Amino acid sequence: MGYMLGVVIIASRTGNAPSLLASFLSVSAFNFFFVPHTIASQLHDVKYFMTFIVCFIVAFVISRLTVRIREQPMPQATGEEHCSTLSPEPGIGQGTRD
Repeated sequence: MGYMLGVVIIASRTGNAPSLLASFLSVSAFNFFFVPHTIASQLHDVKYFMTFIVCFIVAFVISRLTVRIREQPMPQATGEEHCSTLSPEPGIGQGTRD
């Protein structure tokens, strides 16, 4: 769904609380724009309630995963460190000639 993109963008730039709020607001926006309402904003059918619960859970899980990916440290392997991770023994792959 399209509102998940907003949740991912907010979660990738902020922390847990704003992404949780974005999840809630996206489900509320779905409710406001796509579910028929009467005067009061009530859920008339159980399938809409289940849809809201599932959409909120999916949005929350996506936001948590995005925040966890953003918070992971990036590995910094350069030069000799990078080569040592590729070959298990020193001297292998260095092209030594007799």
